[in-house]
Parts: sequence; structure tokens; C-alpha cells
Amino acid sequence: MGSPRPPTGRTIVNKAVTVAGRVERVSAGPPQILGESHIQLRVTDLNRSARFYTEVVGFREHVRTKVQAILTCGPWQMGMVASIHRAGDPRTDDQPQIGYNVNQAGLQHLAFGLGSADEVDAAAIWLDTQGVRRMPVTDGFTPGSRYVTFYDPDGIPLEYYYMDAAYADVYGVQVE
Repeated sequence: MGSPRPPTGRTIVNKAVTVAGRVERVSAGPPQILGESHIQLRVTDLNRSARFYTEVVGFREHVRTKVQAILTCGPWQMGMVASIHRAGDPRTDDQPQIGYNVNQAGLQHLAFGLGSADEVDAAAIWLDTQGVRRMPVTDGFTPGSRYVTFYDPDGIPLEYYYMDAAYADVYGVQVE
């Protein structure tokens, strides 16, 4: 790696947005979250999972190392590691022993937004052509939503999801 870059005083919230960093210290209460940063998945086979998330789900591979891949989709970033490690040390070669267990506390599912209910239906057909295990397409619990749940190679539940902006207030989402 080359010489260190000078700090900008800004922080990356996601790949498309940077915001001013904060110098002042807050003494009490939770931190003020600026927005999403990324998600990282632990996978049993990095190559297999990277292929699945790029060729089937729709991400692009951005960076790859021996034990990690960073994928992007628009402003969104997702990392994958093929090792068991503690935060700050991804260099170990210990492989995860088992796939995802939906009966343990942790990630329930990861949802990717689509532009219409028809796109959700088309995505389900796409998943079928790729031989991906999925549940039936269904309308969501919130009016104006539709989704299909499917599973990555380690059994992590994923969704292609659509929510009509007319119901954004139900989710507390600001629509411009």
C-alpha cells in the first residue's frame, strides 16, 4: 500500500454519499447514525458465494482478496468472508463449519429493493431458471408490498422486495 492519504474530515455512509465527520464528542446516549455503511456475510465457500451474488442476485465484484470479497450494487456494499475471525483480523484461514441456521438468533433475511411488483414476479422466474431454491411470490404484510424469498448457497434467506411509495409512511420512510 502506498503512503497514507490525508484525512478528509468526511465519512463514507455508502458508496454514493459522504457526509461531514464529527469532531465534537457526545458524552451520553446512543451514537447518531449517519446512514448505512455495509453488511458482511460469513460464507463457507467464497468463490461459490461470490458467483451466486454476482451472477444470480445482481451485485458486481469490486475487490477480492484471499479471504474476502467486496461486492457493490449501486450505492450498496456487501462484504463476504470465508473465514472465522474476530473483528479486526480477517486473515485467519479457519473455515466456517456449517451453513446459516435460520433457527438461531441473527440475521433473519436480507432484502433487495425492486422497482415494481411485476419485477418481483419476473425475479422469481429468473431464480427458477437459475435453479435457486425459493418460496412462492407473495404480497407483503404492508399494503402495496410484494416479495419473493430465496436462499443463497449457505441457506441465508434473501428477498427481492417491492414497496409502493404510497405506503412509505407505514415504514417511516420519507419520499421526495
